[in-house]
Amino acid sequence: MSVKCGGNIYRNLWRAVLLERVGPRSRRLEPSHSSFLQDLYLVNMRFSPRRHFLSTAAAPIKTSSTLAHRSSSPTKRTFDQKTGSKADIESRMDQLGSWLHKLTLSDATPADIQGITHLLQHSEAHALLKTLSPGNITTLYRLLSKFSCLDLLNQIRTALNDIGVDPTMADFQVWLVAYTKSNLLKEAQELISDAQRHGFQLSWSPALMDCIESGDLQSAHQTIQILADIPTIQVDASAYKNLIQAYLRNDKRKHSGSLGYAIRTFQLMVQSNTEADGETYSAFVEAYIEDSLAHWKDEEHKTRISTIDRLYEAILAQPNFEPPSSVWTSLIRVYTQNDSLAKAEQVYYDFKKTEKIAEDVMDTTENLIVALTRQQWMVSANSLFYDLMADGHLFHHKTLSAMVYGYGRKNDLEAAEELIHTSRDQWAKSSLQPYAALIREYMRLNDIPAARRIFDTIADKIPQSHPSLQVYVYNLLLTGYANIGNIKQCESLWRHMKHHDIISFNVMLEAYSETGEWDGFIRTVDKMHQDHIEPDSRTKSILIFGQIRQGHLDRAQDMVKAYASAETFQSKSSNLIGAVNSLLQLQSLKGDKEACEQLFQYLVKYDRVNANSYQSLLFCLGKIGATNELKMVYDKTRQQDIQLEPAIDRLIRKWL
Repeated sequence: MSVKCGGNIYRNLWRAVLLERVGPRSRRLEPSHSSFLQDLYLVNMRFSPRRHFLSTAAAPIKTSSTLAHRSSSPTKRTFDQKTGSKADIESRMDQLGSWLHKLTLSDATPADIQGITHLLQHSEAHALLKTLSPGNITTLYRLLSKFSCLDLLNQIRTALNDIGVDPTMADFQVWLVAYTKSNLLKEAQELISDAQRHGFQLSWSPALMDCIESGDLQSAHQTIQILADIPTIQVDASAYKNLIQAYLRNDKRKHSGSLGYAIRTFQLMVQSNTEADGETYSAFVEAYIEDSLAHWKDEEHKTRISTIDRLYEAILAQPNFEPPSSVWTSLIRVYTQNDSLAKAEQVYYDFKKTEKIAEDVMDTTENLIVALTRQQWMVSANSLFYDLMADGHLFHHKTLSAMVYGYGRKNDLEAAEELIHTSRDQWAKSSLQPYAALIREYMRLNDIPAARRIFDTIADKIPQSHPSLQVYVYNLLLTGYANIGNIKQCESLWRHMKHHDIISFNVMLEAYSETGEWDGFIRTVDKMHQDHIEPDSRTKSILIFGQIRQGHLDRAQDMVKAYASAETFQSKSSNLIGAVNSLLQLQSLKGDKEACEQLFQYLVKYDRVNANSYQSLLFCLGKIGATNELKMVYDKTRQQDIQLEPAIDRLIRKWL
């Protein structure tokens, strides 16, 4: 069995492999990279006299913020080569103990090893190793093991043995990992025998667990790599699992390459015929999903989704194992986002077999319901909705609105009303949004009486809702009544509105314009100015059409001139472009060449000219007998492959 991973992970894996092969010994070790060296003032910082470090060698260890500042400081030369006094060595050993006590192994650098090596060159320091606490000695061994410094590790081990300091079980475990990852298996076997003489039962699995818990994941991985090739040695599944989970936790913290290392560890696990459990598969599937969501739709997307499928199958195959709710949540989320809605639905029903109730799963299933309504899979959406409802879930208004829209597309708003009525006691918050959605769908179906009936049921609650929602609901009804020319109902609703937006004004202006109620039209324009509402392109088109309807073409022309700008003639201003073309057509019928050319140039300037624009200009030129200009414009339409209406085309050919 193998686990594929994305291209970005492969790059991290190659980087990790190269670092393993090069190793710390071949890298240039800069003393300025060592917090321990800097605490001992063995680094000669720029602009600082050498004697300053010698005279302050016993200074206390700096805080982490100071270390961060120092580590970025430029340095030149390195160490004090003079042999320090006994008091100086004692002081430095005290500092070493304090530093080891505070050390987080992942923060250690190869330069720290160089500082320790330099300090232990002094014979007095060997004798003072016994002053370190057992815990600090173990930490020192861990540090040396991490960077494969076996020579120094053995020197310290021998020195402590010579002065009568007995090793602890933790020391033996660190030594076992250090020898094994360096492929010194004979020495490792001898170490197991030596541990037995000290009364310790030493084996690789506990040693690996100790290594993982201390944070030295690289050493644990290197050791497992060695042991996987030895048939006579079987590492416990728990060691593999804990190492994999540690890498995956690191991956969540954005440690580069951690997911790749987890995959390689899993492959070693399979290679050694060690059975993975449900927790391991669960950890992997969550990590893969997080990686997929972070690199959505890249070149490895299909591979990741396929891997998630296989991992999910492996989880389901585990006997007597129930994944945590986060696994179900992640699976529903990724399948929903991938539009694999049938898979997401199946994950939910697999979760239901556990007979558990988890809010995070139900919350994510709401997103699935919304996605199902968009695809008009209302049978599935309805089933999931009522299933969540039976479990006592409280619904977000977006889910309820989505269900209403879904029913509306199926022309089954009775079912939508029933859903709203049935679920009313299980809304997360009291909201008018679902009712607004219902009104909108009835308006879309031109069922104004039904929309008004829903409106009347919530009329007393509308004033307490958010102003934007108030306006939205009123605008829905305003539009409906305006479309059927019921200006009285529009005016009645308008008077009850506490707030108006640009849509409200546009609806009323258009209603007055189409019914010829010019007094109401003017009052609405005045109200718009009083409320400091800026007209949009829709408003401008209504105002132009208003002048056209009254026969004031010159005023309409002046309006176009005033409104002409790149912003006004943007691509979303189809209503305004329609108004300009209507005016252009009327001016062409009058034969007003100057007005037509002016309007046409506005459309050309802002790249909004179309076939209707050319037809109007051509008709105007032909009507007034401007044959030369007519021929030039007509030839241009043919060059640009602009299709004219057959009747207009024949008329122009006749004029030419």
